[in-house]
Amino acid sequence: MVYFELGSAKQPPRAALAGALIRKEEDVARVIGRHFVGRLFGEGVANGSVPVIGDE
Repeated sequence: MVYFELGSAKQPPRAALAGALIRKEEDVARVIGRHFVGRLFGEGVANGSVPVIGDE
């Protein structure tokens, strides 16, 4: 897909991924944000998470 998107010595670039990302920008940001915050607070992290103040 990289050669299709960026082109090669024998093939001109044919942007497909950029258009899809633009169309799905909000969905992509939401999924990345959910995963980032989940990992920040220990979701899917072995042996613990970030301690919450007052949660003892």
